Amino acid sequence: MDALSLVKNGGRVLEFGGAPSGTTIEVETELLHYGELTIMGSFHAAPSDFERALQMIVDRQIDVKPLITRRMRLDDIAEAFEILSTSKGELKIAIIP
Repeated sequence: MDALSLVKNGGRVLEFGGAPSGTTIEVETELLHYGELTIMGSFHAAPSDFERALQMIVDRQIDVKPLITRRMRLDDIAEAFEILSTSKGELKIAIIP
């Protein structure tokens, strides 16, 4: 779990994404103890949550346009990933085929 070595002291690591039943992780306890880290798990939304969110977008209760901070061509996808990995201001880049 690389996240534990990357988070600063007192930080939290959120693990999400489905894993098969019985999956385990190993943690270096020194990182938890001296780094005062917190490991948290999160379950994604239920299908009804996605339906409600989509309906809110359709009904324009939520404006999602500001989430896309840039649009780039598919030919420039490598540049898009570079921007996302180095920029603190870019949130989402829409890739236009």
